[in-house]
Amino acid sequence: MYNKMLSTTKHKTLEWLDFVKSQENKITKKTLDTYFNDYLRFRNEMKDKRTIYNTPQRDIKTIVQNTDYNKRAMLNIAIVILKSKDKPIDMLMKYRDDIYNEKQTNQAEKNRNIIKNSQVSYKQLISTITDKQVGNYVITGIDYILFYLLINFNTRNKDLVIKVISNKDKKELLNNEENFIIVSPNKATLIRNDYKTKSSYGTKKDVIRNIRFNKYIKMELAKANKALFVNNKNNPYKPYDFSKMISSRFQYYIPDATKLTQAVIYKIITANAHSNGDIKTMKKIADNRGSSLQTQMEQYQSNDYKDGAEDFDVESE
Repeated sequence: MYNKMLSTTKHKTLEWLDFVKSQENKITKKTLDTYFNDYLRFRNEMKDKRTIYNTPQRDIKTIVQNTDYNKRAMLNIAIVILKSKDKPIDMLMKYRDDIYNEKQTNQAEKNRNIIKNSQVSYKQLISTITDKQVGNYVITGIDYILFYLLINFNTRNKDLVIKVISNKDKKELLNNEENFIIVSPNKATLIRNDYKTKSSYGTKKDVIRNIRFNKYIKMELAKANKALFVNNKNNPYKPYDFSKMISSRFQYYIPDATKLTQAVIYKIITANAHSNGDIKTMKKIADNRGSSLQTQMEQYQSNDYKDGAEDFDVESE
């Protein structure tokens, strides 16, 4: 099962197989495979013949501190192996908390810098779908649709590969593999079957009753394009095409905007909700994104980003 282990020494092989036996019916094969790769890295860093479970906690901590590998992953494999042998792990658990807290602080600082460098405030971002005019321009058509989806449903690039169909044609055209917007007389329904975390969160279905959005989506339906978002040759955008396109379209209306990708937009919106302690909105954003609230807090918070919260959708029927 673990061919890489063939090149290791006997004591390493026995240690790992002993651990595998102790975890039988407790963890998934996927988790075990991840542990195995981390185990090999840890053994490589040890550079001696001791088993992990016979190595003092202070020595394990030193190994983790000096590694170039992922410190949390390296520390975790040592902890689970020690735990399987009922060995003390108190010092390592405290160190893991320290690593986590340091990562949180660094991530928050990184997010603040990303938001600052985008040169777009939360208020400016939301104005692209709530205001009648942004600068000298009225945002209409496909740009409004794009901004609305990014802001209200926190979509990634892959989510935006969408086909537009009419309600009367859905029985014939709808499937479980692609993303769709189904256009009805007084609403549009966004269905996401193909997005990053579909395997964990399933198909997402959202009803849109925004008047402006429905006006423009009907216009797009009438064009009968292969997809909602197409290039100047009428070919559908691929997921990797969207970052540049999104940044360009926002910069057209907000000239100072810099590299405003879907990820940065998500950070701005999440940071605003987090700084206002708006748990309800934070949960909604996480659900829209197809992620857990914990992941959102860990990866996208910026702690002290300030800008008043507003209602995203001001023109609903």
